[in-house]
Amino acid sequence: MPNQEQLIEQEDEISPFDIVDFFITNAKTFLITSVLGIISSGLYLWFTPPQYEATAQIQMAQWSSNKNLGVVAGNVEEAGTLISRLGAPSTYSSQNIQACKMESIKIDQDLALSKKLKYSIIKSSPNVIEIKVQQKSKDDAIACLTSVFETIKESQNRIFEPLQRQAAQLIVEKNKKLAIAKDLVFRGDQSGPALSAVYLSTRDEIAILQDDIESLTNFVNSKDARPARLISPIFSAEKPVSPKKVISLIAGLLGGLFFGFLYVLLKKGMTIYKQYRLEKLTQK
Repeated sequence: MPNQEQLIEQEDEISPFDIVDFFITNAKTFLITSVLGIISSGLYLWFTPPQYEATAQIQMAQWSSNKNLGVVAGNVEEAGTLISRLGAPSTYSSQNIQACKMESIKIDQDLALSKKLKYSIIKSSPNVIEIKVQQKSKDDAIACLTSVFETIKESQNRIFEPLQRQAAQLIVEKNKKLAIAKDLVFRGDQSGPALSAVYLSTRDEIAILQDDIESLTNFVNSKDARPARLISPIFSAEKPVSPKKVISLIAGLLGGLFFGFLYVLLKKGMTIYKQYRLEKLTQK
């Protein structure tokens, strides 16, 4: 025969029938809280404006190598550096604030915009970054990213400008050297012994100077550079990305069930506590 301790353990065990009975007994409470949860989700969906997401993939500006400037072919700016800049509020202009509809924010509009934009580097293309933003309409989202892209393009052009000025100065210096070299060759042609070593070396120097000047001129005119560009047109889906109706309704339902379960447990706990207090009083 089972002893008293075993009987107590059996009574404390919860069987599947106890669970079913628990839910059937409190079905009305669970139904009410579930309905309230779904109604809360419906109100959230009703009062929360839809958000449309736009995505832009931007390739860094690039330049070709130029031995006269000590420039190696590659990105004007690394993708990671650009993302760091985009995280700084000072990067954004009043045009960006206006295009991204941030005027309603009273203070730190540029800071709010820097946090609103989401940046990442494309793993398969380390010289390409992806920027996403959510706005109340598809057109607003596209307009915001278009403005940000133009800012990126302009800022990377400014990085290129000091080298362009340096190249322009080198062109002036090399043109002076070229004029002197041409004058030496001209005088050599007039003097007769045109095949002297000095004459030949000067002719070689002229060819080198002309190549350098052409290379530097292409650099100044941006023929040896490619500005930042969009990999493809900025994309925004026709459907909003948030709020998600199905997920919100499921969350409301589960939340209602949870609060119903919590209410029943608290109610049962209060009943047990009252019984315990009553037994204590009767024992006295």
